[in-house]
Amino acid sequence: MGEEKGNPSAGMATFTQNCIICHGAEGRGDGPASAGLSPKPANFWERFESTEEKQVRVVTNGGASEKLSPIMPSFGDALSTQQIRDVVAYVRDRFPATRPADLTAKK
Repeated sequence: MGEEKGNPSAGMATFTQNCIICHGAEGRGDGPASAGLSPKPANFWERFESTEEKQVRVVTNGGASEKLSPIMPSFGDALSTQQIRDVVAYVRDRFPATRPADLTAKK
């Protein structure tokens, strides 16, 4: 029995409600709340290696859980597992530079 797949269309609403404030509508880490944050929120267009499962863990448990920004909050208590999978699917679909395959395809 595998994990449920995320639905990017459903994830868009979750992203809009919970993520745009820091990551911005275009996923560049320039949302309205980002000005006062250090380190800055992730820019999803930058090329970095991150698997889908790691992204699920970051959203669920917060950035510090994966040795990333301690500013990234955990959403495990606020969102269902399916909502988290949906928002990760949306990010991976909308901002494709977050996929490790893009790193190797350009070589």
